Amino acid sequence: MHLVAPAGSRQTQSRTEDRNRIKTIGPIFCGRCNPRLVAGQESSRPFQFFISFLKESGEQQTAEKYGFTGVAPKNYLELISATDLTCKVTIMKVAITGANGLFGHGLIQIISTKHQIVPMTRADADLTQLPDVRRFLLSARPDVLIHSAAAPDPDVCEANPEYCFQANVVATRNVVDIARELAIPVAQISTDAVFDGSADSPRAESDSTNPLSVYGKTKLLAEQAVMQLERYWIFRVSVLFGPGKANFVSKGLQALMRGGTYTVAGDQIGTATYTLDAAGKILEVMESGRFGLFHLSNTGVCSRFELMQQAATLARLPTSNVVGKPLSQMDRIGPRPKYAVMEMKALKMARIDPPRSWQAALAEYLSTYSV
Repeated sequence: MHLVAPAGSRQTQSRTEDRNRIKTIGPIFCGRCNPRLVAGQESSRPFQFFISFLKESGEQQTAEKYGFTGVAPKNYLELISATDLTCKVTIMKVAITGANGLFGHGLIQIISTKHQIVPMTRADADLTQLPDVRRFLLSARPDVLIHSAAAPDPDVCEANPEYCFQANVVATRNVVDIARELAIPVAQISTDAVFDGSADSPRAESDSTNPLSVYGKTKLLAEQAVMQLERYWIFRVSVLFGPGKANFVSKGLQALMRGGTYTVAGDQIGTATYTLDAAGKILEVMESGRFGLFHLSNTGVCSRFELMQQAATLARLPTSNVVGKPLSQMDRIGPRPKYAVMEMKALKMARIDPPRSWQAALAEYLSTYSV
């Protein structure tokens, strides 16, 4: 998008130099590209991003020259227009399904710092009902949609395949249909459960899939629905931990705090995903303009047992109460892949650094964790 100078105006030599210098720095968050910006308020977030960018980029003098100060002036549009800047990244209106879920919470926490969020919960729209989805999204008119809503429990899905199909496949197809009407891209949150666990080396995005469970099969069907769009992202993630809702780690910590034991699969090998780190990378990929299928987790390999042992150690709880059993003896209805380590090859090809280690992410999570 371009911030075009008024017709007939003439730029001075110094202003042109300022403009060209700013153009080469990188993304600029501006107000003109976002009509929802409210002038004259300190809460005018897009304008704040714009002036913060100028200052952080060593353009303090340029900011002062054009009158960009801490509060958006009434004539801020004219001021920005007069600079004839090119806006490379704008404020997006991002709809997020499953906003009350674990991943939804992390997505909102991270993305809301830079973009406008339209949270979607079951109270807003039943995703399995196309008219509901159409009504909500045509009213909200988002620029992009992140689809994190799902039936995520493999045991529940195995016991209730029709419910799982509706929640994971029909809902996704409905989201895709309306996204196509609006001509907006969709980012789907998928899973490592699309693999069968028979491999002994990390699986890349190009590797063939073979889900074992009803859950994995429905998530793969959802991926295929999203791939029908011209512009899409699919992010396959692993076992999640993060703030906002109960998860694998928090459930274990609560059991240990009560003096009980927590039994996990000692030989289920994979990766771990901190929702806040994953949300940050999802935003980075989306802003890069690179579309496609991505594996996404924190760096490093761990078993469920190792993950929970480390959590107990960091929380200063008895690690002896974390009990490891063979996956085959966990008495679960829904089968899990025994080996589900994912290689983040697509991130590397996009020249985007992978998230930090799962150990570092877990330490941060536990530093803020409260029962």
